[in-house]
Amino acid sequence: MARYAPVIWALLSLSGCRPSPDIGVIRTTHTGGLVYVEPVTVNGDTLRFLLDSGGFEWISERSSRGLERDSLRPNVLTWPTFMANSGLPAPLPPFDILSVRPNRQDFRLDRDGVLGHHWLSPYSWKFDYPNERLSVISGRTPSFAGDLWIPMFPGGRMRNSIPLLPTITVTIDGSQHPMLLDTGAMTILTDSAMAVLGDNRAAHRATSFVVSEVFDGWVKSHPEWRVLAHADRISGEFIYDVFEPMIRVPDVEISGHRVGPVWFTRRRTDRFHDKLEAVSPWQLDGALGGSGLKYFVLTLDYPNGIALFERPRE
Repeated sequence: MARYAPVIWALLSLSGCRPSPDIGVIRTTHTGGLVYVEPVTVNGDTLRFLLDSGGFEWISERSSRGLERDSLRPNVLTWPTFMANSGLPAPLPPFDILSVRPNRQDFRLDRDGVLGHHWLSPYSWKFDYPNERLSVISGRTPSFAGDLWIPMFPGGRMRNSIPLLPTITVTIDGSQHPMLLDTGAMTILTDSAMAVLGDNRAAHRATSFVVSEVFDGWVKSHPEWRVLAHADRISGEFIYDVFEPMIRVPDVEISGHRVGPVWFTRRRTDRFHDKLEAVSPWQLDGALGGSGLKYFVLTLDYPNGIALFERPRE
């Protein structure tokens, strides 16, 4: 049935109707604030995908073996056929593909690939972080009055034929910071950082990112905020050859809610901006990931381009 979902969606969209996917709760695993789905192919292989609203779809070379390649594009995989009980909705053409990436980056060994913007965007999702639950909202997302719903694409959805990723503005220490809304923001803690924290959690975990210009300002203005030096293995071993620090921000305002603490990992300003220049309507100060999203039941209504942040009832 999943193979025909794109056709059904396209026909209904022509009539001006949004379909009711009625997929409901999707089986997920949650590790350190990161959300994964693990569908099973018709060949019996389980694939582990990270859900990443701040990225695009790919699968590793090692995990793509035995799956169907695009006949004209050898580095592209056609959308796999999964068992019906996997419960994954299909992406819409022409995005019902996965780019194949080489196996050279060890930090990606926690998953087989990523399901990102193109896979998420036809649907409405509810990320219930406190209860570790993900669901597709059946039917039309209710249209609520008031200021609770905020725009996910305030700068538009496309620029120069390139899709823009969702953004949000957060307030920290009295200043507003535009950020990528990034469910896949990840760090791998170094051994020294793991020893200092001593929380017995996995080294792979969710984080949020902030550019070095802002990070360094926080350190100077707030010496009382906890900093973990030499904390992030991804930056040190796989990206920059510099083990970036992390900072524990005690209070962050997100969509009218004050939550905290939230850990932010430092990223060099110029490199962060260069990476996101094509997919952001303006320069961003960072990315809000699971270290901040963990406090919320987060609804991402992609068809209407709005998001809802709700705190679970005490």
